[in-house]
Amino acid sequence: PEEALTLKQDPSRRPSYFYEKTKRLFGYATSGSGKFSRDRLYSDTLQKAAYLCGEKVKDATLINEITGLQTKNNRIDHASGSHDDMVIAWMLAVWFLTSTRNLSSYGIYSSLSDVYEFDPEEPNKVPLSPEERYREMEQVNIRNQINELLEVVKETKNEHIATRLIMQIKALDQKLKDGFSKDTHSVDALLNNVKNERAKRIREAMHSRRRDSIYDYS
Repeated sequence: PEEALTLKQDPSRRPSYFYEKTKRLFGYATSGSGKFSRDRLYSDTLQKAAYLCGEKVKDATLINEITGLQTKNNRIDHASGSHDDMVIAWMLAVWFLTSTRNLSSYGIYSSLSDVYEFDPEEPNKVPLSPEERYREMEQVNIRNQINELLEVVKETKNEHIATRLIMQIKALDQKLKDGFSKDTHSVDALLNNVKNERAKRIREAMHSRRRDSIYDYS
């Protein structure tokens, strides 16, 4: 179809109406419930964002919104009279880069992994050697594998598969070096969150089946 051909074009050549016409087919709708919900952003992506890039947050507005979050009716939300627009935007960016497939369709390629942060306090910092860059990329790949496995664990309904994947995640975590934001507790926290989410979905599914069974019987 026409949309598919347009999608294959270079992003800079796509007409502006393309995104307006197809926006319902992609993105993250924060309303409702389930995999793509506001609560899911706060329960999963906020921790991931803090783990991966929390120390890089410099924007005062974003910092104030993050520190101003509170729990209301068992869900994370902004305080009365405050906002969390920046927090949502920050989490959506992290979700997009870590969870979206076919990023090349959006003009994002693996070459971005070669970008390094400029440190004005160390302008003459010696570049990494080829071996050091290889080791660094190896660490990045391990982290990406962990993130991908976490997503699979969240969605699988098979307890045996989930257990095996969790074992793989823990094994990969042991391969991370101290120079790559080594923080076992953060990985454990993510795993615990995944387990809680799975348990919640299983309970809801069982409740739904029982309810449907009663309805059918009557």
